[in-house]
Formats: sequence, C-alpha cells, structure tokens
Amino acid sequence: MTRTQGGGLHHSVLTQIGADLTSGTLAAGDVCSMEQLEGRYGVSRTVIREAVRSLEAMGMLEQRRRVGITVRPAVEWS
Repeated sequence: MTRTQGGGLHHSVLTQIGADLTSGTLAAGDVCSMEQLEGRYGVSRTVIREAVRSLEAMGMLEQRRRVGITVRPAVEWS
C-alpha cells in the first residue's frame, strides 16, 4: 500500500477498514487479530494499531487482550 495525498497511510487504512465495516465485509461479532489486519491491508502493526484506536473511539471496534479485535454492532457506533 502506498501513501495517499492529504492524509497518509493511516487515513487510507482507516478509510478501507471503515468501508469494510459499513459494507458488512467485517460484520458485527467478527473477531480478528492485529496480524490478520496487517496481512489484509498490507501495512505495519503501528498503522493498524492507530487505525484500530480511532475506530475504537467511534465505537466500531473493541480490542481486548487474549480475545482480539471485535467488530461491534452498528447500533453502538457513534
């Protein structure tokens, strides 16, 4: 993946994950690991970590140790 103008890699990945969440490609209740997201979006752990934090703040994802990253139901998104 390459950098995009005006937002960088973080913004690009955030947009892609957001699109996958809203389209149902990543559905409520799905659980994945950082490693899976790194491979899926072709970026480093640092970029995924930043994107996940942003999406957690919006209520779209929940990250828990030993469980992974869980997609939250759309009704809980802010």
